[in-house]
Amino acid sequence: MVLFRLPKQVKLAFCGNLNKTKKMENQTLLPKDVDLNENLLFTGSNFKNSRAETIARNIVFVQKKMNPNKWTPFSLNDYEEVSNHKVGQTEKKALDIFVKGGKIGWNKSIVIDAGYLSKDGKNYSVTGQFIKELSKFCK
Repeated sequence: MVLFRLPKQVKLAFCGNLNKTKKMENQTLLPKDVDLNENLLFTGSNFKNSRAETIARNIVFVQKKMNPNKWTPFSLNDYEEVSNHKVGQTEKKALDIFVKGGKIGWNKSIVIDAGYLSKDGKNYSVTGQFIKELSKFCK
């Protein structure tokens, strides 16, 4: 399995188990650093609606189960295997919307920006944009 390399520009100074007393130039946010217990949804995020926030949370959950220490490409099958619920058509389409942008859920006036995920064949990878958004939800 190929591991996703975090872009150098996504460096976080005060997050998760990272040293909070001084700026840490070489540390990055990992799946294990994102708190899924306190943030039932990523409310207040740039994901813009609760459906997209839930899917973003599920992506982190999948990442934590696959490898909490690395951002790892995942397929729809990986996503379905790790999920503890039945993955519906809206959720499957939403993964592609996280790649190319578009509308998720019932509120069609809210457009999700492109670029939160990238896709290479059947595999999705989180991007620096996705990880930067997660920095608001660290342990």
